[in-house]
Amino acid sequence: MKQIELDMPRNDISEAVDAAEQFLMRQRNAAYRLLLLNSRDNWTDADMREVDTLYRNFHEDLQILKARIDRILGNKE
Repeated sequence: MKQIELDMPRNDISEAVDAAEQFLMRQRNAAYRLLLLNSRDNWTDADMREVDTLYRNFHEDLQILKARIDRILGNKE
């Protein structure tokens, strides 16, 4: 396995990894929920609203992750 050296303080790297882990954990939980909903034969209006909320949350979480990483990388420059 090749090791990569980053020209960043260790706490910035840890913060970036933490941000990515939080994003991935939320998306994993959303994916499980979507799989459960998908297994149903008939979707209710509440199910459709939940899917819409999961979709909006994904985009919001992605923007938050991007902003955090941009801020971390911006601190370096």
